[in-house]
Amino acid sequence: SLRAPVVAFMNLIVLTLFNPLPEVAYQERTVSFDSFRHSFAFMRENIIEWLTPFVLLMLLTVTAQSGSPADIVKFFINGDPFSSVMQLGSSMGSVIAGFYSEEFGGSVLGGIFMLIIFHYILWAMTYLVFIFRGVLYKHLSSSSRRKRIYRYRAGEFS
Repeated sequence: SLRAPVVAFMNLIVLTLFNPLPEVAYQERTVSFDSFRHSFAFMRENIIEWLTPFVLLMLLTVTAQSGSPADIVKFFINGDPFSSVMQLGSSMGSVIAGFYSEEFGGSVLGGIFMLIIFHYILWAMTYLVFIFRGVLYKHLSSSSRRKRIYRYRAGEFS
């Protein structure tokens, strides 16, 4: 069927062009369609710097979840990349809980406790990713690529 590749392509385009939309929404004073325009303009200027960490995180997530980077297509067909991240967290948490309760002679209650701890760690990591995105957006939107290169060469980059 032609539907799956078209959906994957459309998800890739939307995910790419409007990836910084949450940061635009809370850091800029734009309204409605202006946010989409601003997000698109930001991506035109900073696509490499913005998407590199996102792509690395996405590849790590997909590879850890399935063991194969080839499953990246399924990641986009899913339509919601964050659900894949949460599925990864759930499956890893189940593995940790099972490993704890079976291999170390721990109780089922101990495995459930480990699962709860793992989910808190996953949520903390999610918060750190969004804080990183906010700081990166602020840094990238406050200067041009040319200015950042000049500052780096002059030794002023911090």
